[in-house]
Amino acid sequence: MRRVGCALGAGLYVLLLCISSRATLGVHAEECDGKGKEECSSGMKPPPKVVVCIPTTKRRSGREHAANAIASVRSGGGDTKIMVLYDETVQRPEGADFYVPRKAHEFEAPCQFLRWRRNLVLDFVHIMESALEQSDAEMVMWLEDDAVLLPNWREATLNASTYCLTALHPCNCHSCKQEWPFEFNGVGMVAGLFTRSVLAQVLPLIRGMFTLAPLDELVDTACRTQPHLLGPALYHVPPLAEHHGDIAVDTTKGGPLPSVVFLSPAAASTVTLHDSHSTFHVKAKVLGMVYDAEYSWAATINGIPTSEPLTLKTESPRREEDCSDDNAVEIGMTLTMLEEGETEIVLVVMEEESEEKEVVAEATLSFVITYTNAPPEEDGDEEFEAEAEL
Repeated sequence: MRRVGCALGAGLYVLLLCISSRATLGVHAEECDGKGKEECSSGMKPPPKVVVCIPTTKRRSGREHAANAIASVRSGGGDTKIMVLYDETVQRPEGADFYVPRKAHEFEAPCQFLRWRRNLVLDFVHIMESALEQSDAEMVMWLEDDAVLLPNWREATLNASTYCLTALHPCNCHSCKQEWPFEFNGVGMVAGLFTRSVLAQVLPLIRGMFTLAPLDELVDTACRTQPHLLGPALYHVPPLAEHHGDIAVDTTKGGPLPSVVFLSPAAASTVTLHDSHSTFHVKAKVLGMVYDAEYSWAATINGIPTSEPLTLKTESPRREEDCSDDNAVEIGMTLTMLEEGETEIVLVVMEEESEEKEVVAEATLSFVITYTNAPPEEDGDEEFEAEAEL
């Protein structure tokens, strides 16, 4: 009986194993139906179809980046299509699969900053809707034209269905939040990947709120309406995209550059102090500041740096009626331990939003320092303090 039982048990085991194998093969055959042999040889689903949307724009530097962005997309391989948003007055870049002319959006805005911000949101909605209409891709990516994807960028698709937005570029601007990976306000929308189904749900919400906030904040808000997803975003570290940060001419940052004027002391004046331990203040104003543009400033006194470069920016207005195209920031320095005689201060303003970090404004102030008392015997080093005032 034992032998019969063992034989029967072995037979059942073989039968179950056979049924299991057939079931697995059946599922595998169903998944691979219509696919090539190479795609199905490993038993894994093929990589998803992706359409990458690239909005092009003129840059203040005059450089054209779209060709590099397109080439970087192609480097990832797979079933990938490229859609380019372009201005009809500008020659469109080669190498894309779809071309969408930029629309002239109609809306009211009290200042150039809000006009640019709202145009960007509506450009996003326009090209992403076009991608859903003109392609059958399972995933849709937004990629700024001055950014490039790394060759392994398709790794971002592995878990993208779990998240509303998969950000391929880390947050690197002033508004970044630290609650990684569930916050992405401040990512700047350099490179972001959406699944088709989620994108179709959030685009109408973003369109309906286009006057209220920047693009990344609107995406954040819309993503929070998707409670079945793990979180609003997923950051990739290390990133799967690189951003050159070339300033666009249609933004307020592409307009006239800032300028610097000294407020006090007056040029060519004589500053009389009690002695070298006395302190006095130098004030200047930076004109033509742009909301949310990131600058830094630095000064030298007789060729000696006063400090490391200090941040200089104007926060975006909280109320629409407060938005203005004429903004200025006052900066000040407290000086002490200076030598008598001719003194020269050179103040420079540098932009902080591109790799070059070029000087965009510079001013020089010359004056004379005198003391009513003789300098003390222990003469220390010059000391400076600097501050910025809105």
